[in-house]
Amino acid sequence: MPRAEIDDKPFNEATLTKLELFERYAREWLPVFLSEHSRFTEINICDFFCGSGTDSNGTAGSALRMLAVIREFDSLISARQARVRVFCSDKLEAKICRLREHISARQLGNVPAEIILKAVPFTERFEQLRSQLYRDEAANLLIVDQYGVQHFESTFDALIDCPTTDVLAFVSSSWFQRFHSLPEVKRYLVDRRPDAYHLAHRAVLEAYRKRLPADRKYYLGEFSLKSGSNIYGVVFGSGHPLGMAKFLRSAWKLDNVNGSANYDVEREGIHGESNFLFDFAGKPKKVEVFEESLEAAICSGRIRDELQILEVCFEHGVTPQHATPVLQKLKKTGDVCMTWRVPDARNHGYPRPLHSPS
Repeated sequence: MPRAEIDDKPFNEATLTKLELFERYAREWLPVFLSEHSRFTEINICDFFCGSGTDSNGTAGSALRMLAVIREFDSLISARQARVRVFCSDKLEAKICRLREHISARQLGNVPAEIILKAVPFTERFEQLRSQLYRDEAANLLIVDQYGVQHFESTFDALIDCPTTDVLAFVSSSWFQRFHSLPEVKRYLVDRRPDAYHLAHRAVLEAYRKRLPADRKYYLGEFSLKSGSNIYGVVFGSGHPLGMAKFLRSAWKLDNVNGSANYDVEREGIHGESNFLFDFAGKPKKVEVFEESLEAAICSGRIRDELQILEVCFEHGVTPQHATPVLQKLKKTGDVCMTWRVPDARNHGYPRPLHSPS
């Protein structure tokens, strides 16, 4: 569906879930760089496909939600004296004009941030802002809420090269399936079996993981969205384990069974809060596989500290809290010896060992 049509209809459930994920993550992300210990003096939030700000029913889109989140931290921003800038762009001038009207009508123009609105296509706007995003003192949150995949695909390497930058990119994963014969799609190994179609977005994530530089730590996550017969999704990227941990925290608040979809992505007959405690005995398969993998890695000696545990969590798409049952079990059996229960991404520079010194 062309981007120009989205504002003229009500948001569907998948879009509302996506927007809630964006909003939840922004609420987790912003305070990190407003703490008194933060070295960052510039905070940039870029919404490169902002649209007009609402759907046909007046429901807020990503740009208005980001501004509302900033307003929640008004006093903290003032106390920190941080320079917060919100860059909203869309290729159509009419949409930017309507967004400006919506910002004024909702009294969001007085948030403690500089709001810059421009009618510029994504690639051009990204290049215009690139030098600002690469500044050592800047922390950035980029929202690439496109339709299809071409924009994220064409700038993927540049996006992940931005220092201290987290990316939330909307990707139509079924685009890969539907146009599999195109040259830009054939590069990716996506399982096209009918019984694997529901995993299309996960396959897209794995394709992007194969593109990551071998000499750099970078974390990718995903959240799948189904609307009718179409599979869409969000690809998240961060160079910092704390960013990944916060994304997973946000995702698991939306899907408390698998933390990865607005539908039964594992086809276990369970999803979200739907009768989970009453109709489903035991743990979801995804959690079971993670626990087995983590336990085996610890017992074999391949994992010795909490950062390595976090990376197993990220690989399986579970939160750090999901490691606690395994650690408790292995502590009882004497396979580990430590005083902490949950790995903490804030300790990434000095990860705590699994075996405390005697």
